[in-house]
Order: sequence, then structure tokens, then C-alpha cells
Amino acid sequence: MWPDRACEAWPKTLKHPESRLFPLSVAANPELVNSYLQAEATAANYGFINRLLLAELLRWRLRQVFGDVEAPLVYDLPHNITLGEGAGWVTRKGACPAHSGQPVIVPGSMGAPSYLLVGKGERSIFAIGFSPCSSGAIALRYKSQRC
Repeated sequence: MWPDRACEAWPKTLKHPESRLFPLSVAANPELVNSYLQAEATAANYGFINRLLLAELLRWRLRQVFGDVEAPLVYDLPHNITLGEGAGWVTRKGACPAHSGQPVIVPGSMGAPSYLLVGKGERSIFAIGFSPCSSGAIALRYKSQRC
């Protein structure tokens, strides 16, 4: 849905980017950009509540089995989010920020461990202050090459 909308909003006089990522201008497409950011914020909030409830269910079960057990939230951050950074926006899909000194979660899978690290804040053309969060992913996202 959103990739199609971004593609449709792309200026017809410009060639489509090879990456199939269509950056949108807030000045040229304010309603579309704001609508996207609102939808993404809603999804991030849903994900936060879902993780919070799952963690509480785990705590509840741990206390049933082991008695009074402390299980505090260490860190939580969605890995699909657009955040304002500097004068612009950075959209991370399957990644979380890894700014200097910031906690970074690199999730594993059922067969691989997860890691809680500290961001180094390294910036390059390949790593714009982020850490991957799609451990084990071997295929591109569904329909990522459309448009």
C-alpha cells in the first residue's frame, strides 16, 4: 500500500530510483507524508503494547513457577520506524538506531542467541548509525522490488 502510494507520488518527470525507494518531500506531499508517519506511529504503538503484554504474561508465569521474580524491562525500541534526526528523517526497516552509547538490540532466532550491545555511532555510506534487527533473514521483503 505505502510503496504504491510513494511510487504514484514520485514526479513523473524523474526516473524511478534503482533502489525502488521513493523519498517523499514534506513540502511536495505533506498529506501523504503525515498520513504515513501517523500510520507508522500507530503500528509502533501497537508493537510496543504487544511486547509489553507478552512480557507481562511471561513475568506472570515466571512468578507462578518461581515465586517473586524480578524481570524489569531492559530496553525497548521498534525496528521499523521513521525518526527525525538532524534536519531530516531516517526510516529504518528491520534495524534500530545505534548512536554512540545507545543500547542496541540484535535479536536472534529460535536457534541463534540475541545480543544487547552499545552503539558506537559509526557513520558511513553503509551504516548510518543503525544496527540490523532481521537476524537470519534470507529473502527481501515481500514486493520490495515493485513499482
